[in-house]
Amino acid sequence: FDFAPNITQIWNATIVSHVGAHYVIHDAGYNATIAPGQSVNFGFTASPGHLTTWPTGYLLNGVALYSAPLPPPAPLSATATFANTNDWGSGFNGSVTIADTGQGGINGWTLQFDFAPNITQIWNATIVSHVGTHYVISDAGYNSYIAPGQSVNFGFTATPGHATAGPTGYVLNGVALGGHPSLVHASKVVASKHPVKAKAHVHHR
Repeated sequence: FDFAPNITQIWNATIVSHVGAHYVIHDAGYNATIAPGQSVNFGFTASPGHLTTWPTGYLLNGVALYSAPLPPPAPLSATATFANTNDWGSGFNGSVTIADTGQGGINGWTLQFDFAPNITQIWNATIVSHVGTHYVISDAGYNSYIAPGQSVNFGFTATPGHATAGPTGYVLNGVALGGHPSLVHASKVVASKHPVKAKAHVHHR
């Protein structure tokens, strides 16, 4: 088959060859026979993430296989919630929780927002860029997948303290939370019990 991502690890099978985007995969010996009505499965780890394409052009023992068209992706539906968890005046600890409220999982996430305080330390995420008050935050790898109905959380230390507003203009994987790019989601935040939440329910076209 043809597959653009680079397969770095495989199980229940072996890679015979990999030239460009073309792979030749062979059974692992113990699963060489597929009985009528039965199936075998192999898995792999590949990079990069944020998968948007699947293998194409399947050939099994030299015979072209029919590949059913993939169903359209589920619409992205998510929330981002900020909390000021500990404020000591000269700085504070904050957290942002991203929850998948849709029917499809989120495979890899990048969250953008505008936030005046200066984030000096972050955990469970990485800062991709910080220009002015605009931040681009990406998953930490181990928490890149958010299953439907589940959430991930990242925290940070920022200065100065006495934070009175949370981040605004959340954009998750290119989708503005709230469904409109001009919407601003901010309210006074005095403690973790008063979160700032933005929500999206956007249908892909």
